[in-house]
Amino acid sequence: MAASAAKTSPARAPVLVLALGDLFLTDGGAGLCLMEMLEPESEFAADVEFVDGGAADLELLPYLAQRRSILVLDAVTQGAPPGTVHVLEGAALEAFRARRNATIADGDALELLMSAQMRGEAAKRVVVLGIEPGSVATGIGLSEAVEESLDFAASRARAVLQSMLRD
Repeated sequence: MAASAAKTSPARAPVLVLALGDLFLTDGGAGLCLMEMLEPESEFAADVEFVDGGAADLELLPYLAQRRSILVLDAVTQGAPPGTVHVLEGAALEAFRARRNATIADGDALELLMSAQMRGEAAKRVVVLGIEPGSVATGIGLSEAVEESLDFAASRARAVLQSMLRD
């Protein structure tokens, strides 16, 4: 009997878009809404995988492995006016991690990214793109300020993705 070939995992898209949040927590669903705006765009189809990460627990670690770049979409609280779009990368992302007061699922999302780094599975480039929430109360639907910022946030996310695909 011939030796069987070693099992290999299927090729992964080099870029991961990980949307975090909860659609039942008003503006906490901003990241998921952003992903819905980006996912159908065919220009990213082959090179980008879109994942609804919900509340960002450690079960998502396998999705982070073998990626060149990761774009995290979420609600990000930095004390700015509601609807402000934040793009955090490099030193700004490190400061964000140090403060740990930033998103609906901030502890879990940051723990997830740090766990991937500790396992040697960190992407070369990680960007967190988020919208400052106005409300994180139980309820369905985004606040007016966050809703109005979605198009601009999606435009910024597209620019980040295009940059990641050129890297």
